[in-house]
Amino acid sequence: MQQNRRDFLKWSSLFGGLALTPMQLSSNLLKTSPIVTKWAGCNVNCGTKCPIKVHTQDGVVKYVSTDNEGEDEFDTRQARACVRGRSSRYKVYNANRLKRPLKRVGKRGEGKFMPISWEQAFDEIASKMKEVKEKYGNEAFLSLILLAPTAPCLEIVTDLYLLLQDS
Repeated sequence: MQQNRRDFLKWSSLFGGLALTPMQLSSNLLKTSPIVTKWAGCNVNCGTKCPIKVHTQDGVVKYVSTDNEGEDEFDTRQARACVRGRSSRYKVYNANRLKRPLKRVGKRGEGKFMPISWEQAFDEIASKMKEVKEKYGNEAFLSLILLAPTAPCLEIVTDLYLLLQDS
């Protein structure tokens, strides 16, 4: 019986696969971490902040699902996240996302920026907000705080607002 290369590869892969015993397979399956599910608020800047479930494994977001618990009656509606909200995982792991604050160094539209620290960014934002407060009063910030109470940046805006009130 003459054996060619293709038959040799077929038989060797078969016997190699049989070498993995069920015990080895089950021990490898047991090594995987469980998927952890946590509730969060959607952050796609529509202001609604729909409830979403973020499913992570080893600190990495595996998928995002929407509110599908309870009954969806007229009086107790579910705030289901839209497709943009459920695809927010891709925004988190996008290679082009900003990971630190940037300050424009050229003219507007030139696309020239330099990285700055978070402290410097917050200080510059706070000083600009103080200028706006002095020139236009607290009313300049009123609409942002009252009209978007569920906006993703509410915590930052509230902190800056309180900082302005202290000064």
